[in-house]
Amino acid sequence: MNNFIIEEISFNSNYRKLMKKFFESAAKEIFDINQYELHVNIEPNDLVVDLGCSLGYIYFKNLDKNINYIG
Repeated sequence: MNNFIIEEISFNSNYRKLMKKFFESAAKEIFDINQYELHVNIEPNDLVVDLGCSLGYIYFKNLDKNINYIG
């Protein structure tokens, strides 16, 4: 039988700042810059397969379009 060693990850303040910046940047790309819809138009009732960072931002941005979302 294999023995696995699991190390505890310490979430220091630098990591928290980095993750906060990442989430803010991803939200800005989708909500403010509209980055993805510059290339693809999402129409009402479309099926959207989100293979990105799975934060659900594309889903929430398009709730009013009644999209079918996999993400």
